[in-house]
Amino acid sequence: MFEIKGEKDKVNIQGKSYLEAALLVKVDSQTVGSFYKGWPKAVKVKAGERIVEIRHYKGWDATLNNKPTVELQTGACKIIPDYHKHYLVKFQADKEKKYKIAFKTKDPQKDTAPEVLLTEEGSGKQIKCKVELIDQNSITQR
Repeated sequence: MFEIKGEKDKVNIQGKSYLEAALLVKVDSQTVGSFYKGWPKAVKVKAGERIVEIRHYKGWDATLNNKPTVELQTGACKIIPDYHKHYLVKFQADKEKKYKIAFKTKDPQKDTAPEVLLTEEGSGKQIKCKVELIDQNSITQR
């Protein structure tokens, strides 16, 4: 077994402090957190190659008029863009280790992809991982 934690941090924008967090959604195909049941601080899972889905919470989005818009397209609803983006993080997890996963946004006022940091908790060593943004429209259809 290994443990993974979603990290929270503060981001300063125009003199105000906002929360940025990596919220744990799924490990492989098992849902561990959601808007309705809450987001766990940590999850224990079997070691091995794992895919963790995380939600990027950006506290500044709601206050800086970056709300999602909806476009109707021949009977289908398409979201453009949704500010609650989900990412898949694939990595090799070792037994008895504790990992932290966090987002680091370089420029919060631009809608650029954040850096995803996966580190081993004890040593602070950065772990290699593959990160993929999930299509927002596939999330809304779940």
